[in-house]
Amino acid sequence: MTNQAISVNDQAQPIARFMGWPQWASLQSLMSGSEESEFFQRVAADLAQRIEAMPVIGGQEDSDAAQTVYLHYFLGASDVWVLEKDVGGGVEQVFAFALLNADYQMAELGYVDLSELLLLGFELDFHFSPKPLAEVRESVRKRLGLF
Repeated sequence: MTNQAISVNDQAQPIARFMGWPQWASLQSLMSGSEESEFFQRVAADLAQRIEAMPVIGGQEDSDAAQTVYLHYFLGASDVWVLEKDVGGGVEQVFAFALLNADYQMAELGYVDLSELLLLGFELDFHFSPKPLAEVRESVRKRLGLF
């Protein structure tokens, strides 16, 4: 294993538990042996910094305007936006806004076992940027034609 492969692996390790095994394996491969390896190394570094900066459960105010969404996961017509990570830094319990099967009436803000969602095939959105929860809710309503 080369020094570059070791540093890439170390750089991405903090985000491994926040994605499913297939996505993690693909990211590792793309970071070390592809034409776009620099891009994916930056993606991994940005995600690691974002996860590190994400508050633990109970670390944000209760209003939509004050709460920031840090991560977005998707699978089919279902989306989960993570606001706070588990107190231990794990994924067993995160605080999130969940929209399942594009059913806005049943969307809810609450605690989610992210590890279970990852086992179901939810993928971490590499192109998502942190934004206020109010902005996420508004974009969902527009996407679903609820205005």
